[in-house]
Amino acid sequence: MKNKFFITMLMTVLLAVSTAIPSFAAAAKDTVVVLNIGKPTMLVSGEEKEIDFLNKVTLVLVSDTTLVPIRAIIESLGGKVKWDVKEKKITVSYNNKVVEFWLNKNTAVVNGTKMYTKVAPKSINGSVMLPLKFVSESLGLCVNWEGSTKAISISSSSDYVAIVGGMLVKKAEYNIFLSRAKSEIMKSISQNPTAEIPQGNIWNVQINGIKAGSLAKQIALDYARQQKF
Repeated sequence: MKNKFFITMLMTVLLAVSTAIPSFAAAAKDTVVVLNIGKPTMLVSGEEKEIDFLNKVTLVLVSDTTLVPIRAIIESLGGKVKWDVKEKKITVSYNNKVVEFWLNKNTAVVNGTKMYTKVAPKSINGSVMLPLKFVSESLGLCVNWEGSTKAISISSSSDYVAIVGGMLVKKAEYNIFLSRAKSEIMKSISQNPTAEIPQGNIWNVQINGIKAGSLAKQIALDYARQQKF
């Protein structure tokens, strides 16, 4: 009886969440770039594009530092990259911030301030490779490692909790999804007189082997995924 109740409750929650929450499909307009080590393409807000269409260079790890052919990434985010052949200098600009690098030198200039990078820019198979985290954070961009997909995401916004299909799930929309999911779970559990609540915490109730709190988060993200596609 208890398993039947939980399965029925889960279906009720999913149905309620999918029909009661307003659409946010057009809300997430922030550009986000998603990269994978060894993959020649990137996702730009869900659209697949080549990182380096000329030399087909992919991301590489050097001394635990990710080096990338930066031009396509920065330009996808609305920035600019210039290459000075004579000085072997790379200038990256974004949102009134400027970072200058020199090939094979650990010195960088960030908005006029001299700094040092752990790994110097390198030329690999004809492409100039820059340290991704250093240049992105110097420009005020948000860089994250997505453990579940083993990907690196770069965005101008830090106001998100997850990336679905290369698009941001904003905290505000996620919190609405989560609130609704929790409300439905609490309602279903309260209607079951045999439900056991460990230590008086309703979010520790096991539902098909998953704690109610964790289930609510999964449902919130599942609904966000539905809204993005």
